[in-house]
Amino acid sequence: MRRPLLAATATIATAVALAALGGSPALAAPPTASGQAASSTAARTSPTKPGARPVFVFAVRGGSVVKVRTTGGAATTVAPVEDGYVIDRAGDVFTYDAAAGVVREYPASGSASFPVITDAPGGTDPQLDAEGNGYLRFGDQVVRYPLDSRPTGVVASLPTGTDDVVVAPDGSVLAFSGGFGTEQVTTFPPGGGTPNVRAIGSGYQATIDTPEVDSRGAIYHYSINSGASGNRFYEKIALDGTVTPIGTHLSYEAGALGPQGFSLFETASWCAAPSLAGPHPCVPDHRATTLTRYALDGTATTVPVSGYTVPDNGAQGSISVGSDNAVYVATSTGLLKYAATGGAPTVLLRGAVSSPHVVTP
Repeated sequence: MRRPLLAATATIATAVALAALGGSPALAAPPTASGQAASSTAARTSPTKPGARPVFVFAVRGGSVVKVRTTGGAATTVAPVEDGYVIDRAGDVFTYDAAAGVVREYPASGSASFPVITDAPGGTDPQLDAEGNGYLRFGDQVVRYPLDSRPTGVVASLPTGTDDVVVAPDGSVLAFSGGFGTEQVTTFPPGGGTPNVRAIGSGYQATIDTPEVDSRGAIYHYSINSGASGNRFYEKIALDGTVTPIGTHLSYEAGALGPQGFSLFETASWCAAPSLAGPHPCVPDHRATTLTRYALDGTATTVPVSGYTVPDNGAQGSISVGSDNAVYVATSTGLLKYAATGGAPTVLLRGAVSSPHVVTP
């Protein structure tokens, strides 16, 4: 299933997010016999070390990428959204114009923007790995645009029926394909070599959806139960295939993966889908009451929260988690920040916003 437009980062401890650009992608720059993409160049610069740089959170508002300090203050317009954007760990913003085939960098310093890729039309799903290398999907192939002297080239020839593609922090490309009962993930190693194919599956009657990958290789996914309940929930799938539930699966849930683990909002109760279709004693209550952080080792810490209404769809692409475990939520009324200790949120931006991403040194 295609993801909503998301910001992505080159943070070592978390998988980068996908940006759904819509339409059916075509291979605009077919690979040559050597495996390099024809007529593709990438004059990339290495990400700046963040050092003492102030911490910012980015979001989309009114067709533009804006940033605001995580402590609040006035927002700054950074760039037009174009067909997708990603952010490196230095806070540099890269936008992608699929029709023109141009990736443009907007430096964190505020200096003038400039093109870093000029001839890559027709791509989708721009992503970055932890080093800051760029990736674009062209139909059934993924092309890497290195920031160093390595050649641009195809790093993954995707299996038939590939839906989601995730670039892991180490540069591995994970392709998710298949349907209920036949899901599999094909992992293409960052240095090349034989892809690893393994069957994966949800612990319930559901398919793998909107996956994320942590620094240990575990997969986190959101799913909709195929049974009568229509329940929506999150799970973690370890490298050995072990499936671990995230949350109770009996509440309205919304969450995202951060550098230190997965953060999940839950409501106090939940109504199964049939009860929503007509008169029933169950009355839906979408108000989040708890925020639980599931550390990478599985340890769970829960704190009470208020002030957030969890949507039916799990708020995919609307939550970002910082390395300090603060959680940022984009809503139709503003950008909310929840401290790791929970409680009521701080409103950083007012008005409709989407696709948040926090940059933390």
